[in-house]
Amino acid sequence: MVRALEVIRLTGKPFSAQRARWTQPSSFVPRPSSFFCGLSRSADDLRTRIDARVEAMFGRGLVEETEGLVRHGLAKNRTAMQAIGYRQVIEHLRGEHSLADTITLVKQRTRQFAKRQMAWFRRQLDLTWVEVRPDEDAETMAERLIRIRATGETDRAEAAPQGG
Repeated sequence: MVRALEVIRLTGKPFSAQRARWTQPSSFVPRPSSFFCGLSRSADDLRTRIDARVEAMFGRGLVEETEGLVRHGLAKNRTAMQAIGYRQVIEHLRGEHSLADTITLVKQRTRQFAKRQMAWFRRQLDLTWVEVRPDEDAETMAERLIRIRATGETDRAEAAPQGG
């Protein structure tokens, strides 16, 4: 949701209109006025945010949610079983891991996934990488991106992605 709102604020267009661009053929060449950027976070900030998010997921009832989904066939759905979180909680429900170990494992798998995402993005279009500051809100970040696009300059907070 936050990302969709940021895109809408920056472009003035619906988020769905932006997504349509990714369906273009691989020979798609951006117009000179296009601005492509990637947002990154320091490894410490990313780790802190992932840990807090996973803790919140469990605090809001991920185990109970998974139990309900298992009753409706989640464990037989190969795609769902690849989702970070569900698989580890099912292993916990089977007695393979304690709850504390399950939470640690979900945090670890999420950090690994974030690292793979950053590697994938680094191989894509030539992006301007902008590091999001730990205390920076979406509005301030949007204003900074507008300034970077307008001037072509970055400030000291921008850096190549760390990889998580």
